[in-house]
Amino acid sequence: MATHFLEAHTITVIHKRDNGSGIIEIPIMATTTGEVDTSITVEMMAELVANFDAFPVVPVGVSPHKEFDERGGFSLAFIESIELRGDELFGRVDLIAPLFAEVELGGWRGFSVEIAHNLKTQAKDIPGWTLTGGVFTNRPAVDAHFKIAAEGRIGSEKTGTYSSPLIQGAEMAEPNATPAAKSGDERVISLELHETKLQAAADRTVAQAAATAAAEGRLELANDDNKRLRLEASNAETKASDAQQAKLEAEAKSNRLEAESRGLKTANEGLKRSVTELETQIQDEINVNLSARVLAVRDAAIEAGVPPRMFDGIDADPGTWMQGQFASVEAYEKHFTALSGVSRDLVTDPAQSGHDPSKGSGEHPVSDENAAKLKRMGLDVKFVGIRSESELLDLQAAEDSKKN
Repeated sequence: MATHFLEAHTITVIHKRDNGSGIIEIPIMATTTGEVDTSITVEMMAELVANFDAFPVVPVGVSPHKEFDERGGFSLAFIESIELRGDELFGRVDLIAPLFAEVELGGWRGFSVEIAHNLKTQAKDIPGWTLTGGVFTNRPAVDAHFKIAAEGRIGSEKTGTYSSPLIQGAEMAEPNATPAAKSGDERVISLELHETKLQAAADRTVAQAAATAAAEGRLELANDDNKRLRLEASNAETKASDAQQAKLEAEAKSNRLEAESRGLKTANEGLKRSVTELETQIQDEINVNLSARVLAVRDAAIEAGVPPRMFDGIDADPGTWMQGQFASVEAYEKHFTALSGVSRDLVTDPAQSGHDPSKGSGEHPVSDENAAKLKRMGLDVKFVGIRSESELLDLQAAEDSKKN
């Protein structure tokens, strides 16, 4: 703990405006004795002065203290400048009318500053100690408090507070005013002001007004930056929302296309089944028509004299029977149509016709008319009456014996 023994100081009025606001000067810090890590030194206060321009907006409120990032809103006062005088640091504070009136009425008996070490902001990093704020308080501590700050994008490595007691009753005094005689418990401030003092006060007022205007300009720039950052954040949120909406629409479209694809696949499978069923029906119809046609040719051939035995086995499956013996139904039909034009005795049993294959081709029961028909068909009359392979072989043997 570092303890200071700063005596209570009279509040000095630098300027009071017509609207009730004004500027005062008060001591805000002094050197302390105690542990090194918690001591206030002249070097530390010199750093505060050197870094003041790097962080010129120093808001002031009323007790209790606030964290650094909670000071961004409305403020009752601002520290406009600081000055190191020996081992004490003085500050000029610009107060709005309500707080000025409270201080003027003696409602506040102390002031406590807020400082930060190696301050980090969005705009810059400030090495060393920086004055970041302050509060009027009625519980001014007798020591300086420090704490290690949490790491973050905005903040500092260490923060601290330091309190200064103000004179009882917070008596107001103009610059260089001298105390007058007191009557009873009253404290009266004599305001001996001559022309030179008035001029000095006026000069300081002009300088402070210029500093105030500069601070207001910096505040306006800060507000513009804040508006720009808010706009950028809003635009980023809008883009993110649009991207999310586009994603949802793409997912919905993908789901719809998948559903349509499944529907088309189901429909395609149904069409395939329908085609298969139609092909089966068509093939059945073809088979029925083929069977009917084969049987019709058979019936016509038998009616024309072709022996029924030539159609043995046809009834089980007429189409298959025909395809097993002929290349096409047309060939089948042509064959038996041709046979239908030959006399019945050409296709009768050899035993009934009296034909003996062993007699060779010179003897056969075929009339000249029928022989001419067979010849036009490319058939040799010697094969008339042949019913089996054995008869054909016998006929061939007979032919060979004649040649020898």
